[in-house]
Amino acid sequence: MNAGLRRILTLLPMSFLASLIVTCTGCIHPRTPIRASYAIEDEAGLPFLVPSVDSLHREGDTQSVVIRLKDGPLRRTTGEHSSIASAPFRLTPSRRGSDEWEYWSLTAGGWARESSDVYEDWKVFLQRLSSSQYSGCFSADEDVFSIKRSLAAVTPLPATEVDAFLYSNDKDGYVDLAPGMEILIRDKPSSERAHGSDLRLRIEGRRSGGVQIKRVSGSRAHGSYPDIVSNYASVRFLRLFLQGISDYDSQHNPLLLGASDVQSLNAATRAVQSSGRTSCGGVGHPVICTAIANGASASLLIPVWMNGHRTEYPLGTQLGLVLARLPAERRPALKSLRVERALANGGFAPITFPRTDEGVVQVVLVAGDRVTWGDANR
Repeated sequence: MNAGLRRILTLLPMSFLASLIVTCTGCIHPRTPIRASYAIEDEAGLPFLVPSVDSLHREGDTQSVVIRLKDGPLRRTTGEHSSIASAPFRLTPSRRGSDEWEYWSLTAGGWARESSDVYEDWKVFLQRLSSSQYSGCFSADEDVFSIKRSLAAVTPLPATEVDAFLYSNDKDGYVDLAPGMEILIRDKPSSERAHGSDLRLRIEGRRSGGVQIKRVSGSRAHGSYPDIVSNYASVRFLRLFLQGISDYDSQHNPLLLGASDVQSLNAATRAVQSSGRTSCGGVGHPVICTAIANGASASLLIPVWMNGHRTEYPLGTQLGLVLARLPAERRPALKSLRVERALANGGFAPITFPRTDEGVVQVVLVAGDRVTWGDANR
């Protein structure tokens, strides 16, 4: 088993970050080119989430798919010289026409036979993708994080590592924020208040690419963060360091980083990591940094539709954990479950998985998923 697959065992505890569940209304649709279906498949004794994609072509342990990404000036002038690669991942202009790119990755079987750490290869590929984007390969409307999510959506992935590839949710301890996510900041209770006050922030997409913060609830004069929305008004990329999902001491403060370009964001991330993640002291202009300190906590939530009701769960939550928390009288029969992943065009792609206690644990929920059972499936 290669190092990338061994990471599965270390990432499983991420699904138990918190027990907070909040019900509200609304809907989001993450960007993805998938238009068919997903399936949980066993490969070498490990579960993989495998997409069924239009234009899929397999060659041995690799596969390619054509996806649409808006071209930038470099792609239009240099054509094939715009390729971005870090084996086994490769993105190259398609010969089929403008705004079409051919993306190569491993098949599920290729993962099982690969000797290198595939996740580390993926991170190197993303670094090169970031550099190429700022050289003009893609339109300014195509930001690096949305491209990353589009590529991850058409890549066969270890089922328990889906959120690592989509949002960088791994042992490094940070998450790249995406549309639909919410941050819940809760002040530490004081002698004046038995319960800490809450500030809820939602991440929304910008029409010009990137994301922005919107206040959902909580006073503008909330605690130590009255200007948190306005402070990040000009940034396009947001990254949140959280407690409890990294190799670092859990006493370190949650930190919110914001920048207008990925290079600056990555430089600030390295500064935070090298300084022990205790404060924003090592982060300078043009990156915005906020430390959630003085006993306050920050939780990252994703919206999931459960039988028609929007419910929010911590990032990395498994379907099996959600079902286990339901009262026995409301717990659905596994054979009646249906899980669908939201598409950019407003539709949904069904996920096929084993209807067993082990099978529902293999489904890691992402923002915008829809879970139905019983009469809701008729």
